[in-house]
Amino acid sequence: MVEDRFDCAKVRFGLRPTLRMIHSMTMRGNPADDIACAIVEKQLYSSHYFDTELFFTFCVRARHDPNDPGFYLVTTMGAGQSALAGFKGGIIRSIGVTRSVSSLQSVLMSVRKMLEENR
Repeated sequence: MVEDRFDCAKVRFGLRPTLRMIHSMTMRGNPADDIACAIVEKQLYSSHYFDTELFFTFCVRARHDPNDPGFYLVTTMGAGQSALAGFKGGIIRSIGVTRSVSSLQSVLMSVRKMLEENR
């Protein structure tokens, strides 16, 4: 089954907040499938900084030990950004990358905590 969704978000990136519109599709696999979940996100609009973005995220079941139901989280991203050139663009890009890495670490720690609490 595939879920289709459109979202608007105001995110902190660079020197000022950015308004974004995103189309996402989520597929949940059956328990017998190797892929438990697949998510594709496509940016449709951004008020500034990014012309386009495309994210792919997969949750792949680790089947090497039936007693330890782990998984692999695989994510990749592509982005087009024409406004982040020059001196000012370099500063904004540096701030954005730092915030993106920090945000990803926070999300992964939240997922880990939730999974460990449910064991």
